[in-house]
Amino acid sequence: MVLTPAYKRSLIASRSDWFHAIDVGDGLVTPGRCSLDYQRQIVEAMQLPDDLSGARVLDVGTYDGFFAFECEKRGADVVAVDIHPQDCRCFALAKHLLGSRVRYEQMDVYALDADALGGMFDYVLCFGVYYHLRHPFVALDRLWTVTRGDLLLETHVIDERFLLSDGTTIRLGDVDPRLSQTPLYRFYRFNELSNDYSNWFGGNIAAVIESLSSAGFAAELLSTWDDRAMFKGRRNSATPREWEKGSYEGTRFTVRPDGTWTSHWIDPWKAGLPDRHSG
Repeated sequence: MVLTPAYKRSLIASRSDWFHAIDVGDGLVTPGRCSLDYQRQIVEAMQLPDDLSGARVLDVGTYDGFFAFECEKRGADVVAVDIHPQDCRCFALAKHLLGSRVRYEQMDVYALDADALGGMFDYVLCFGVYYHLRHPFVALDRLWTVTRGDLLLETHVIDERFLLSDGTTIRLGDVDPRLSQTPLYRFYRFNELSNDYSNWFGGNIAAVIESLSSAGFAAELLSTWDDRAMFKGRRNSATPREWEKGSYEGTRFTVRPDGTWTSHWIDPWKAGLPDRHSG
């Protein structure tokens, strides 16, 4: 059926769970909880080239797909992933309304695999995901394995709004000025943050920078607003990721016949393959 403005309008109205406001042409914008103005602010903070022709982009936690479709408009070959089925939210409908060719894969961040996704990516977007992760450092390790260029990470940070146990908030630096420069994560065990049980950790800017660096990215802060921040991590292949240096989690211990022992680094994601490092 031809996508006339009237038909588009009826399709948009058929769903009540739009998260992203998306301009689908003909003067129509989906009624997302996340406004176009706010999303354009995030696009500006991304600092991506206007022309992405020839680039591969991965959008992790795509939801309705606004940022995936934005990169496609700039000429990129885009893959979008999320833990939800493609039509659980409104991605499938938005794709149809836009006539998009973005490839969608139902996958969580811990399962990211370059081979399964058709290769590595020049740009990896991870927006509004990091603070929902119970295992954020495992996630950064997986993001590193699919990034050949830049990781763009947008997340909640605690510098301007540090949540105290009584439910009030305070600037982290007002507790003690030194805390802003001390890498810290605030643990949300229940629904303290935004009445949302899916939130787990909120780091300060220093903690996110240090975490990205530890995962093998040359990290920098691009922008902050309210309790949010945009970071860029350039994949730094010359510097080993720190968990590869022989930590207990990345080490296998072997006892020699004489009773002495040696340690070998192993890749926990590729168990059974020959060791790449030895201790």
